[in-house]
Formats: sequence, C-alpha cells, structure tokens
Amino acid sequence: MAANNIEANIKTKNELFHILAFYKAYLTQEAIEYLNSLINMEFCVLEDNKVSYYDRRQLSGTMIFREVTIYNIINYLYPIFENEGFVTENLTRHYTIYKKMDKTTLDILNFYYDIETKDDSFATLSITHYQGYNIYEIKRIEDEINKLKDRREKYRSFSSTYETISYNAKLQELKDRLEEMSKLPNDNSKLEKIKTLNSIEEMICHRLSLIPSQEDEKNVVILKKTPGITVEQHNQRV
Repeated sequence: MAANNIEANIKTKNELFHILAFYKAYLTQEAIEYLNSLINMEFCVLEDNKVSYYDRRQLSGTMIFREVTIYNIINYLYPIFENEGFVTENLTRHYTIYKKMDKTTLDILNFYYDIETKDDSFATLSITHYQGYNIYEIKRIEDEINKLKDRREKYRSFSSTYETISYNAKLQELKDRLEEMSKLPNDNSKLEKIKTLNSIEEMICHRLSLIPSQEDEKNVVILKKTPGITVEQHNQRV
C-alpha cells in the first residue's frame, strides 16, 4: 500500500504519555484513565459511556484530548486499509484514504482536524457513501410523484379545474421521466464498484459503532456529534 508514515504530523504514543503526565495535576483521575485507555487503543474515542459527560465536555477544550483523539482515530482505522489498492495520506491537519479503481481515484474517508481552533468542534470525520446516479434519480422521481399525488388528494376539493389539470400534467411528466430512467441499462461493472466501495463504508462504520444513513437524497448526513468531533456521511453519486 502506498502510504505516508501513519504517525506523520501527529504525536507519537510516547509523546502523548509524556504530555499526559503534565495534565495529571489538572484533570480528574477518571479523565486521566480515559485518556490513557485511548492512547493504548483499548477503544475508539467515538464510543459512548467510557467517561462522564462532564469530563468529556471539559476535555474537549484541552490540547491533550485533541492530540489523543487524532492519534486514536487514525490508528483505530488504519488496520482496515492494510490491503492492496488503498492509498493513505497523512497531511497537515488532513488524513485521507482513497482507492484506485479502473484508473479512477475514489474517496473513502477524510479526517480534518485543527487542534488550535477555538471552536467546540475541532475534528470532522467524513465517510463516503456511493450510489449509482440512475438509482438515485429513480428514487427521487418516485418520491416526487408520491408527494404530488398526496398534495393533489389533499387539496382536491379546493382546487380549480386549471390546478387539477396542472397536477395531472406534472404527474404524467414525472411518470414519463421515470419510465425513461427505468429503461436505461444497468452498468454491471459500476454496480459492482459501488457494492465494493459501500462494503468498505460498512466496515468503517462497524468498527466505529456507527450506522450508515439511508438518507441518500442529502449530500451530507451527520451520523454522530460528540464534544469535539463530528462524523459525517458524504453521499457521492457516480
């Protein structure tokens, strides 16, 4: 796998333990034990109920927690991609993983972080979900037809003849478009590519105890938000 050093641009385990020793005079024992466990990769920082909400909230503004979070997430995900075909890059404030398929580079995951920001959220983990354009369009048109039918029925007694004709004309236009889209041939190679990519997404979500969203019509869906970290699903149509 072509990759930069996994620990490029982030603190090492030994460096984090050295910094943690300084914080022992300022943090609760529970918070110290929590950070210690994160550095030792005993669990992922996104897991719930590993530390009190008060301590988590207090920690989110500290430099040590931000450094430990970045170390934990990057090292937690890295083993998934120890196979051929993945490219991992650890740039300043940006860790990314993508896959090369059929001479195309496809995003798998992006992790943006800024430990010096004053914002409550200093890190965003973006996981890519792929969907075939035809499949997306068919679903969108079907949803639009159902909404138009519901609206027509709801206001039937109040609608003028002109409005009724307009509703019916719009419905027929959508039905014709749906029939046209349904006749387009499926690109089996593309469907297999999407299946492969989304199996990777499921693996990432499983490791992070997340559930992929079915809200395919949105470009970005928030899967989880904790003090300091936001996890997003980025829907990409191909």
